[in-house]
Amino acid sequence: MTTTTTTVLLLVGLPGAGKSTLAQWLCDSNAVPPSVHIEYDKVAESLMQHDDDYELEAWRRSRVAALDELAKQFDDEESSPRPGLIVTDDNFHLRSMRKAVYRLCQKQVDLDNENSCILFGVIFVDTALDVCVARNSCRTPVERRVPIEVIEKMANTLEPPDPTKGA
Repeated sequence: MTTTTTTVLLLVGLPGAGKSTLAQWLCDSNAVPPSVHIEYDKVAESLMQHDDDYELEAWRRSRVAALDELAKQFDDEESSPRPGLIVTDDNFHLRSMRKAVYRLCQKQVDLDNENSCILFGVIFVDTALDVCVARNSCRTPVERRVPIEVIEKMANTLEPPDPTKGA
């Protein structure tokens, strides 16, 4: 049996930092076909459109749904080849958010034994707060804009990736 290599990249940064643009470029470049872009915002939007629950609860469920989407990419090897690149696009401003993805990848490595190799990487899109706020104000549709106070709170609580701490 041949070994399949998949690279899982987490894009970390504030809203408006340029993560989605980078993710789209990485997936469109065809450097590592096939590639998959898991955009947490789109998962959240789809749940909120079909959900009358409180937004925070829908947001929490969207995080679980996005992780489920990642797990599905690993499980669907029978019907199609596993992607060479999976880009996860979220702010991942807390280390615990990144660890959840890492744990899922590690679990898959344990299940696959020697049949696959999963490479895990984090790209920190470190963009100045004022640039993020300006870019956010240009988002369309308007519903995709993140409130400025939320961006500022994320900037104050953001835990940049630290290789000595694992994520």
